Amino acid sequence: ETTSSGATPSKFGRGRETEISPLSTVVRSSLFNIPSTVYALKATLGRFSAKNKTMENYDDKREQGLAEISSAGFQIDDLISRIVAVAENMESSAFESCAHELFEVERALISANRRLRRAAADLRT
Repeated sequence: ETTSSGATPSKFGRGRETEISPLSTVVRSSLFNIPSTVYALKATLGRFSAKNKTMENYDDKREQGLAEISSAGFQIDDLISRIVAVAENMESSAFESCAHELFEVERALISANRRLRRAAADLRT
């Protein structure tokens, strides 16, 4: 009869004891502890290029914001044309109150689109 006081470390995978170079760092993931000199080098160089990364990150965020705003603007334009088509159909079918509400929605969407264009202009400057 054998008694165990705990888990036996695996020879492979998690819990494996390996010899790690003093220049490498251990990269933690959910599955492995990976010694890596590449990550250590990136971490060291990152300290020296933080300002450049900040500027790149700033430009990337601006470009991403412009793309999102542009996409939303095109979607609003499409939505406006669809709502106008329905409103005109309702107006000719004697549903004036519904058509009136839809034309109000159109005006609100035009206003929203104008504000999106101003926000995009602010990002470009």
